[in-house]
Amino acid sequence: MGANIRHSLVFVSILLILMQSPSGLIINSEEDFLPNSKTNPSEPMLSPEHSQHLLGFQEGHTGTIPFSTGSRHFCWIVPFSSSVHCSGDNWFGQLGDGAESRSSKSGTIDLSPHGIPEALSSGTSHTCALTDRGLVICWGADISGQSSGEYTGFSSAPKRIPLGGHATISISSGSNHSCALTADYSVWCWGNIRIHDSSEGTEVPPLPTKILDGSNSPSLSISSGSSHSCAIQLDKSVVCWGENHHGQLGLAIQTSYSGPNAVPNLASASALSLGESHSCSLTFDGEVFCWGSSGYGILGAQQKDSSHIPVKVSSAEHHFKVISSGPRHACSIDSGHTMHCWGDPNHYSDNLSTGIHFAISLSLATTCFVELESSVAKCETIKLTGESELTEKGEIILPDFDWDLDGKIDSQDALPRNPTLSAYCRIGFYGSHVCQPAPSGQYTMDYGSIMPLECPRGTFQPDEGTDYCLISPAGSYADERGMAYSTPCKAGTYSNVVGMSNDSCEVTPEGHYSQAGSPFPMPCLTGTFQSQEGQSSCAISLPGHYVPEPALLSQIECSEGSYQPNFGSTHCIISSQGHYVDAAGLSTETPCPPGTFSNRIGAISVDDCKISPSGSYSGEGYASPMFCKMGEFQPEAESSSCEKSSPGHFVNVEGSETQFACDAGTYQPLPAQSGCLTAEPGHFVPDHGNVSQTPAAPGFYVENDNAIAQTPCPPGTYQPEPGQVGCLQAEPGFFVDIEASPDQNPCPIGEYQLLGGQSNCTKASSGHYVNQLASSSQQLCSLGTFQPGVGQDACISSLPGFFVGHEGATTQEPCYYGYFQSEPGQMSCIPSEVGYFVNDLGSSEQSGADSGHFVNQNASTGQTPCSRGTYQPLPNQSECIDAEPGHFVDREGAINQVGCLPGYFQLLSSRQSCKPAEPGHYVNEHNATSQIPCGEGLFQAISGQKNCLLSNPGHYTGVSASTQSSPCPPGTASNVTGGTLGDCMPVPPGNYSEQGSSEPLPCPSGTYQPEPGQFVCLQADPGFFVEAPGSTEQIPCPGGYYQPDSGMGSCIVVPKGSFSHMGSPNPSECPYEGYTDWEGANSANSCRVDFDSDGLLNSVDSYPTSGYMNNRLMHLVVTLMLNAALVVILLRDSSEVDG
Repeated sequence: MGANIRHSLVFVSILLILMQSPSGLIINSEEDFLPNSKTNPSEPMLSPEHSQHLLGFQEGHTGTIPFSTGSRHFCWIVPFSSSVHCSGDNWFGQLGDGAESRSSKSGTIDLSPHGIPEALSSGTSHTCALTDRGLVICWGADISGQSSGEYTGFSSAPKRIPLGGHATISISSGSNHSCALTADYSVWCWGNIRIHDSSEGTEVPPLPTKILDGSNSPSLSISSGSSHSCAIQLDKSVVCWGENHHGQLGLAIQTSYSGPNAVPNLASASALSLGESHSCSLTFDGEVFCWGSSGYGILGAQQKDSSHIPVKVSSAEHHFKVISSGPRHACSIDSGHTMHCWGDPNHYSDNLSTGIHFAISLSLATTCFVELESSVAKCETIKLTGESELTEKGEIILPDFDWDLDGKIDSQDALPRNPTLSAYCRIGFYGSHVCQPAPSGQYTMDYGSIMPLECPRGTFQPDEGTDYCLISPAGSYADERGMAYSTPCKAGTYSNVVGMSNDSCEVTPEGHYSQAGSPFPMPCLTGTFQSQEGQSSCAISLPGHYVPEPALLSQIECSEGSYQPNFGSTHCIISSQGHYVDAAGLSTETPCPPGTFSNRIGAISVDDCKISPSGSYSGEGYASPMFCKMGEFQPEAESSSCEKSSPGHFVNVEGSETQFACDAGTYQPLPAQSGCLTAEPGHFVPDHGNVSQTPAAPGFYVENDNAIAQTPCPPGTYQPEPGQVGCLQAEPGFFVDIEASPDQNPCPIGEYQLLGGQSNCTKASSGHYVNQLASSSQQLCSLGTFQPGVGQDACISSLPGFFVGHEGATTQEPCYYGYFQSEPGQMSCIPSEVGYFVNDLGSSEQSGADSGHFVNQNASTGQTPCSRGTYQPLPNQSECIDAEPGHFVDREGAINQVGCLPGYFQLLSSRQSCKPAEPGHYVNEHNATSQIPCGEGLFQAISGQKNCLLSNPGHYTGVSASTQSSPCPPGTASNVTGGTLGDCMPVPPGNYSEQGSSEPLPCPSGTYQPEPGQFVCLQADPGFFVEAPGSTEQIPCPGGYYQPDSGMGSCIVVPKGSFSHMGSPNPSECPYEGYTDWEGANSANSCRVDFDSDGLLNSVDSYPTSGYMNNRLMHLVVTLMLNAALVVILLRDSSEVDG
């Protein structure tokens, strides 16, 4: 919290929302960086056990409502909104509502353009908010640029603080400055904080300046005092910067100001809280250390002087979990929820240590705390203006919210911080009535949590039901809140920053590579290289090249005299003896040419190869010449091999330049030999230098070794093989009748010899035969054969149609009726098979049954024709085939069945005829097995038909298999050919139809029909008419017309002197002797008694429609016309007389 905060309520948060606040990452203990079941060594964990240690510098979260307090103003986040509400002094615009008034009041700040506020931190007269978008928004006093980065004096409207484009995860405000921890774990500060060592110091410019670079020294937590700030580093050490008059930065020399300085002798820091001129830290072991000013006993009763080295102020019997510093005193809550305070005794009293404490916050001369089940902040020596008030007991009534979201506001809630009203959900779980585990990406870290908290950016949690989040390990980032897993840096990039909250992975440099999720670039191994940056693998050195060191950008060529045949090598191979390498970058060495050698390694030219002398040789790549071995010789120098001694020669010394011939009586068949061989028995050698011994020729033999001649075999013996030591006797079946015979003679075919050593053979007797050379016996003729002669080499096979039934036969016998034999040399005849017959003696074959016939037993002498209803298209059959359904056979001996024609069918097999289709049915295909009933709309009156007839228009068939069509009922009509009853549709109104109509008939003039489906039309009633045919209604005669008859197409106009109303069957006479002089009068009003108003009643007026004068004039006109006519007649008669 900010130092020099006077006369104000400084309120801290309960554990639930403190973990929701992005106030920094919290590491758990010394074991957090050791491998375990949930993390790897690079994944420190957020732990609930020590998270409350950060309460001292991240003020103001109670329940779900974050608070913060300045010197004379008080702000909190309005629940479930994007607004912040402030009350108190507005002298510097610290209420943030944009008003110019500096009077005390309250105001609401809308932060919706920037996101939803998640955390607040107030200085003396300014406040900063952190939103869920990672933005920092400030308002209030701006004398040092602490609210806007400009020296405006004050800023009553919220302004965004630019932080280099990085999202912020934690904020902390001092008296006249503020600091922020960004997602890349860098620390930025702005306002009045001096960081250089000088008498006056140098202020940070109004615009934010990066104090700590997260890539070099990542920070996890920050806290600000009056004019200095500190941060916990990744290794849990502490660095501080700003004012150091009392050693509060950990510097031994108490300079005015200093940049970041490591605090000595302080390890395993878990939380910080800074005062006016001192700093305090809580460790993972639950111990409290303070350093800086010792005034008021803030460093403990025993420490009288200021100290830059942290001094332990806690006792061994207590394990502290929460710490908060005021300007001149400090308090801490132990694991038993008991509060302990030290420092200026005027700022606290002993009775504060009673009760079960939940949270604390300190300011100048003020100590406030909240007990576990209370909605009241108890404070001492404090008085606030605005909406909060000091009770008589020194208690501050908190704003009346529903802190635990259980549906009851605090003033009506017996357990205002217990949503279950009975017992808290255990840590890691949440719920109003039913506890459930915090889902992946979220956590809870206090008993009684009603909602899980999202893991802040830069952290993640894959498991459910946990009370901590994992810091995204190096090589990954978590750029959203509530992530279950961190996102690995893509291949070719890396990051050694833990807890990274956006994709700031760096490109892998040349000579290195990185796979997805790499915390650092891996140098290319020896034997590999990489000339480009941002690569996921290294290139393997090619043959003829090598890479001797890691992280090289290119491969190196092997020099002359060395080579490398392999890929990925770390060195080159020096050319071996007998070889040379005459160029750089080669993958192989070159052997010295044949006939030369080299005993030098690393040779670089063929000139390093020497010539081998005579009597020796050297092959390709030899390191030294080789002497010719025994059996070989070489008369020339620079030879690549020795010559082998020729057959018939030998060499019995090494290094010889010549070969030697074998002596007589010896021989040598092989080359390259060191001696000669002695001729063996059965062989002889007549000359010197022979390559072989000569074997005794066939018909000869040599009994001893070293013989120079061969001996012929005597008569009666023979020798077929060369090189033998004796002769063989002729075997039985053979004879030898000459001397030196290489072979014995076999007895010819037809003869045999039982004994050996004989000169002739015996002829085979009759009934016998000898069919091979060198037979020692004759053979009986076998069954099926016979032989009438002697000296024969074979027996005669019986002819087809004959057989021989015993051995040694001299004749053959014919086959009997019903039997045959198609093969020669058989010992019996074969009965004819089923489907066949034999009707002769000595037959060599059986006769097959003809098509249309069959034979159904063996040894038959004839065939049988197929009966009617059966057929057989094939010969040689044992039975006939039944005619199939849809077919028939009407004669014997048929070879085919006949298919039923269209109009006929046959359901059964073996039939002699087909049935005609019955009336009402048809058969429309050949070979039908059934008849088809005519469908609806079809009929057939005749049998044996191949189709059905369509019902005519005006007719229908309603069922299948109809033999006739039916006329449509009266009142219906159908123009469909082949229609069903459904096609007979009712005729529409204005029409009628008779039975069997194909079209509706319009009602004639004078008739009508209002209903559909009628077979007659209605006549128009008297007084009505129907003019148009097809009318659906009659029309009443209009007034002035009448119709006395029915069925008329028009009405009659009413005559003069009468009238008629609409629908009149007859005209009505004018009443009271009235009269009309026109036709079509339509009412009695048209009749007049004295119609022409001449004074005469119509009944006595000769001209009832003319007036008096008109009557006289008319009388005169008529008289004149009659007279004129009389004159004309008289004149005509006179003319006729004259003519």
